[in-house]
Amino acid sequence: SVVSVAKKPERLSEIPAAVHVITADDIKRMGFPNIPEALRMVPGVNVARINAISYAVSIRGWNGRFAGKILVMIDGRSIYSPIFSGVFWEFTDVVMEDIDRIEVVCGPGGAIWGANAVNGVINIITKNSGRTLGGSVTAGVGDFHERLGVLRYGTSWTGSNYVRAYAKIKQLGEATPIGIEDIQDGGWMALGGFRSDMAISETQELSLHGHFVKGKVDQTDLIYTQIDPPFVGTYNEGITNNSYSLLGKWSQIFSEDSDISCQAYWDKQIIEYPGIDLEIDNFDIEFNHRFRTEKHEIVWGSGYRLIESKFGNTFSMAVSPNPGQDWILNAFFQDKINLIHSKFDLVAGLKVEYATLAGKAELQPNLRLLWKPTGNQTLWWSIARSSRSPSITERGSQVTTHMLPEGSLGPDTPVARLVYKGSKDGKSESTVTSEIGYRTMPASFLAMDANLFYAKTDGLWGASQGDPEIAFFEGQPYLLIPLPGGNTHDSDSWGGEMAVDFTPASWWRLRTGWSYIRWSTDLISDLDGSEAQLISSNSPQNQFHLWSSFDVLENLGLDAIWRYVDPIETMSVSAYNELDLQLNWQVKSDLKLSISGNNLLNENHLEFRSTEVVSSQIARIPRHWRANLRWEF
Repeated sequence: SVVSVAKKPERLSEIPAAVHVITADDIKRMGFPNIPEALRMVPGVNVARINAISYAVSIRGWNGRFAGKILVMIDGRSIYSPIFSGVFWEFTDVVMEDIDRIEVVCGPGGAIWGANAVNGVINIITKNSGRTLGGSVTAGVGDFHERLGVLRYGTSWTGSNYVRAYAKIKQLGEATPIGIEDIQDGGWMALGGFRSDMAISETQELSLHGHFVKGKVDQTDLIYTQIDPPFVGTYNEGITNNSYSLLGKWSQIFSEDSDISCQAYWDKQIIEYPGIDLEIDNFDIEFNHRFRTEKHEIVWGSGYRLIESKFGNTFSMAVSPNPGQDWILNAFFQDKINLIHSKFDLVAGLKVEYATLAGKAELQPNLRLLWKPTGNQTLWWSIARSSRSPSITERGSQVTTHMLPEGSLGPDTPVARLVYKGSKDGKSESTVTSEIGYRTMPASFLAMDANLFYAKTDGLWGASQGDPEIAFFEGQPYLLIPLPGGNTHDSDSWGGEMAVDFTPASWWRLRTGWSYIRWSTDLISDLDGSEAQLISSNSPQNQFHLWSSFDVLENLGLDAIWRYVDPIETMSVSAYNELDLQLNWQVKSDLKLSISGNNLLNENHLEFRSTEVVSSQIARIPRHWRANLRWEF
């Protein structure tokens, strides 16, 4: 069952949305080293590795290191950052063997999940601790300077109460640099935590999670530090991260037709970066109630989130005034109406959300229709409105983007400083998405899923160039050229996704996925009188993959994934083909050896060029291998 579409378990065949699931067996067979690599296998998801550590991940385009139109959760805890309006994938990790499934919804989810679930939802769900009893040790090594160590142990401390504790440490080395001799883009990460699942009674359950991450990304940065040449300072400290989280979820089942749940979590993230230091605290609580009658299945609930943030301002980047506290208050209601028994379902939902970052209440409705002409076919249609709130830095930051020497803009002109300036007058981006899909399983060995979409976005966030003015830094005059942010463009995007799952024999499975997207943008506002910068989707038009899973022997499996990715012309990134292989050998019942080869068709290739203010060094991703040995006890 899938829970990420309606906050309740649903069979895939009964969901009027584009949904794909990466299972625990998928992760086990292919040995994905992290979450972004696993997400490459979902049609419609754009994954690009910027360098050894950094990734850009989005759904249906608009990709970037901090892509801002998807909602990402781990066990219901949002890891979407209100600072840069995205996810710090460098410091997002779990024990991959503990993942039960990754549910990916391609398309809007605002009516259930709220702002920022514009183009999709990624929900990473870990296993109940009662399913991970006993211990395991994993050790890994690879020629990408990779080192991995994982320790996990699960036990029962009373009859139906279980707990799992884990620790993981990994190190990853440098990719192939572009334009410099030593890119210094490696890093390390250590994480640990626990999950406990308790049966309070026959109808009540309580789950507690604790998680921490500590890591560092090596990075050489040229940071603007002064008005005088050479303007920049070189910093090799990289980015450090310390984050902590606690989550609790309580549920009560009244009957087959009614249940309630309440979830609360707190997380803290401290990031030290040469351009700016920041500290973020999130506290979130939500309540959900589901009940069913003869014709209706209703889910409703409400939630509140408090965000506290602190910034250490520098010449390069400042947030003024320091934001302090922001909050989000929401309520939602969704009704699934059975129009004709086992044939037609109508889903109508609405979320009302007020966020201080948006400055007003946002209405996010959706309407979905599902038709099952036969027992193995599903046709569905939907239309939904979703929104993305401006981030803290979009509303209040000042970022030095360039410094120009004296005389650059004409004879006797002083030093010029180009500064992006956030705007509190900006509004939320608003997207209306229409979708139609078809899902069928004509035989037990064949399943197909396809959908088309059209999305219209009003008020994309961008920047333009304002009028120069004279300013002073420590008594020294310079020419300040503001680049004010705001809602500058509208956009249209359209495309589709398709997936086929074919099992020609009990020992052989083939899966393929294809996605296509096109887009266009129109200038709606030049803010201060000069044309705003071009806004691009930063994503390939076509992506295709073919995954073959082959059981050579009862204890020996071979998996191969071929991928094709179209060029990203706006970034001068060429198209590429790649092949990944993994061999799994169950040496003994408690001992498993996995050997992987990645990017086998090219010595190295380029996938992305980071364009954000907090950018990453560009690298070509090399061919590499790794081996993992896992012992269970």
